[in-house]
Amino acid sequence: LHYASPREAIEDAVRLAKGMTRKHDMFRTGFSGAKVVVKADHPDLSAVERKQLMEDVAEALHAFEGGLYTGCDLNTGDGDMDHLVEATGEKFVLAGRNSRVDTNVATAS
Repeated sequence: LHYASPREAIEDAVRLAKGMTRKHDMFRTGFSGAKVVVKADHPDLSAVERKQLMEDVAEALHAFEGGLYTGCDLNTGDGDMDHLVEATGEKFVLAGRNSRVDTNVATAS
């Protein structure tokens, strides 16, 4: 997303992670909440090079050495997950690939 400042991106990540923690607690998934929030420098997300963006996210996921997993969510789609799965060596990505369920809607519930 386009955030006005790094601080705004961090505040959004913390807010979203707290919500994810509540969802995981409610459904007893065994996971705790986290969110990967990427601050794009361009306000028009269609102008962002998605493959490079997912490679940058993969680098961050590798830094956590398996302590953080991610999946499809708001402003991402199957193509992004394909890039991310490739860039992580098929690690750290929980993506409902080829699902008839719109994961953007399902994860925002």
